[in-house]
Amino acid sequence: MNIFFRKRVCEMDLSAAMEEAKLACSYFFNNRFEEARALMRP
Repeated sequence: MNIFFRKRVCEMDLSAAMEEAKLACSYFFNNRFEEARALMRP
């Protein structure tokens, strides 16, 4: 794992991560699979 990836992960707090996860679930259940996948990629 490179330093940039670790720094990026650490900058996201729990509430922001939960909001992104909810949005990804919404995309997934509305058959917007590419948007869901893109949102969950680091």
